[in-house]
Parts: sequence; C-alpha cells; structure tokens
Amino acid sequence: MKFNAMFQPINIGPMTVKNRFVVPPMGNNFANTDGSMSEQSAAYYRERAKGGFGLITIEATVVHKGAKGGPRKPCLYDDSTIESFRKVVDACHAEGAKVSVQLQNAGPEGNAKNAGAPIQAATAIASADGRDIPEEVTTEEVYELVKGYGLAAKRAMEAGVDAVEIHMAHGYLVSTFLSPRTNKRLDEFGGSFENRMRFSRLIIEEVKKMTEGKIAVLARINSCDEVPGGLDVHDSAAIAAYLEGCGL
Repeated sequence: MKFNAMFQPINIGPMTVKNRFVVPPMGNNFANTDGSMSEQSAAYYRERAKGGFGLITIEATVVHKGAKGGPRKPCLYDDSTIESFRKVVDACHAEGAKVSVQLQNAGPEGNAKNAGAPIQAATAIASADGRDIPEEVTTEEVYELVKGYGLAAKRAMEAGVDAVEIHMAHGYLVSTFLSPRTNKRLDEFGGSFENRMRFSRLIIEEVKKMTEGKIAVLARINSCDEVPGGLDVHDSAAIAAYLEGCGL
C-alpha cells in the first residue's frame, strides 16, 4: 500500500504544511506553574519538529483564568506568557515545521483546586459518575467566554503560531454545549441543534475576527460520546458539516 500523499504539502487556510504528518496535542506537564512554556517545553517540541513532522500541535492551552485542569498547564489568558510561547514556535519553525496551539477550557473535566475557581459547564451535570457537579454558565458568562477564546487566539498569533485548534471534544467546556446529554439549557444556547452549536459558532467567529484571517482555525470534535443520550457518529457528522460551513 502506498501513501504518497502523506509526503505532499497541504494547504489549510492561509497555512501550507510541508507534509501530512502531525504531532497531536499531548499533555506533558512541562509548562511552568505560572502557565508559561518552559525550556523543557521548547526542547520537547523542537525534537518533534526535527523528526520531520509538518505540523506540531502544542498541548491543550488554557484560555480562561479559573479553567486550569492541572498545575503545569500552558496558559494564554494574559499577555505574560506570549514570549515563552514564541520561543517554542521559533524552535519548531527553525526545523521547518508549522505550529498550532490547542485552545481549551477544561470545563467539568477540570480541577477546581488547581484552577482556584469552580468548574463550569453548559448545565450542572457531571462529566461522569462520581465526578464533581459543575456550575451552569450563565448566558452573560457564555458571551464573555467567547471573547476569551478570541483574545487567547490573538496572543497565540502574536507568539508566531500558524494555526489555532479549538478544543470541542472529550467532555471539556465546548463539548458540554454540543452534546444533548450535558446541555439542558433553556436559553439561546440550548435545545435545538442550531442553539447547541451557537457557542462553537460564536467562538469561531470571534477567533477569526481577532486573528484577521492571518492564521488557520481548526477544531477538534468527538466521533461519539459513547454514553446514553450523548452524541453518536451521525450527530458528529452533522457537527463537522456545520463547522465546515463556519469556514473551518
């Protein structure tokens, strides 16, 4: 079996990647406790770029203060960490790789002790049996959260990234709005498919506005929640088509 296309360039928005080999976002706990990227972080990603990967994806990066899932998670909710991200990006670029950063709010999968704030979700429903019950985000807070994604994307762009990936999967904040199991809201962000997609659409629009089309915008979604009442593969196909219609 031949995989010739794997070695061919691919265009994703304004970004051209030299091949189809991608390092996915993988948490490594190398970030500093203040949310900045460490020298170890830079060395880790540099080595993967040296290996020939066309696109390096920096691990899940916190976009809102109070949404940190662990003590050593990279953060982009204020300007203080931009320079540390730039060092990682420059190291990967020097080896010929493009760089994306995954933007995440851990939501009900987060850790209130580490974050110093209550965990939040679309509705006060635990992510799994035995897990803490999150606070329901108010309608006003949803619109503020949207702005946070845009500002984090702008900081990532200022650090030199070629793309951002919005995390919409795995029980984290955005996916709680997508899934009918965890979204029982009665406002404009709950109920119909269109309403459940509204948070994602607004995030994409805000990210595109704040980055002015200068970087690629990607999204990560589930294929299946694999729990009763959750998303199945048919739902996810509809979500993918909807996101594509949003310009992804």
